[in-house]
Amino acid sequence: MTDQSYAELLQRDIIAPLGLNGTYYTTPNISLGVIPNDSGEYWWNFDLGDEGPAGGIYSSTRDMATLGQAILSSSLFPSFITRRWMKPATHTSSLDYSVGAPWEIVSFGDERPIDIYSKAGDIGSYSSIIALSPDHNVGFTVLAAGADGHAKVALVADLISVILIPALEQSAKEQASAKFTGDYAVTDGVNSSIALTTDDWPGLLVTSWVNNGTDMIQSLMTMGHVTDPDSFSIRLYPTGLESPGQMSFRALMPPTLSTAGNGPFTSSCISWVVVDGQVYGNVGIDEFVFNLGETGVVKSITPRVLRTTLPKT
Repeated sequence: MTDQSYAELLQRDIIAPLGLNGTYYTTPNISLGVIPNDSGEYWWNFDLGDEGPAGGIYSSTRDMATLGQAILSSSLFPSFITRRWMKPATHTSSLDYSVGAPWEIVSFGDERPIDIYSKAGDIGSYSSIIALSPDHNVGFTVLAAGADGHAKVALVADLISVILIPALEQSAKEQASAKFTGDYAVTDGVNSSIALTTDDWPGLLVTSWVNNGTDMIQSLMTMGHVTDPDSFSIRLYPTGLESPGQMSFRALMPPTLSTAGNGPFTSSCISWVVVDGQVYGNVGIDEFVFNLGETGVVKSITPRVLRTTLPKT
């Protein structure tokens, strides 16, 4: 396809641009390796032949971390390719395990599903894994040499995931609370305001919302034919769309389905269906924009459908 060998492509497209000084396609000097006593030297020099691209590359944790950062930051190719790449290609019999190209995707989490895109591999005495969490823009790598490497690498990956990911979730919530929560209001005599907070669930919770004296939460409940306030909430989630001085959010107002059923169709999340489902003047009711100062401090919020901006008080 390219009239070049895999080794040439690896050097040109990955090793050289990222400065991976500890990555090799052919066997490097044995002084650079971790050689376990049990058949380590045999597997160190083992030639996989045509299978070399699938598991015959030598590398270091530093270089693997650099590669992971390059994938997450899309430094080698456009971000739309990364987003397309970080998707399942098929599912398995396990609800928390899917397969990508070449990703082994594991999902876990109590409040929301978190997908970790990983790739593990083993050859003889050597085992490895690289794991990336696009939601948190972080990852980790484990390289092992010795007996029973696959099980040990998987166990270490488990330990890192169950400690690191919940801590990152909590840290993100604390950062979001410090940056976005609080009261926003117009102070020139117009009764318009919105109050945001965080709780045990994802997103920014809207605790009150008034526009020119009208209770917007009650109005939206009426539009959705909701009579029980406890079954209705408005939560803001970042869309990932940003421009200088602005961050886009969407409000999710999950509809309450009938409680008569307890199967997959009545218990599944369908909020993705209703995003941008209601518009006024070609603007979605659920569109919000945070306006930031030069230092990134939130100055105001704009519920776009209301054509108004509420300064943070």
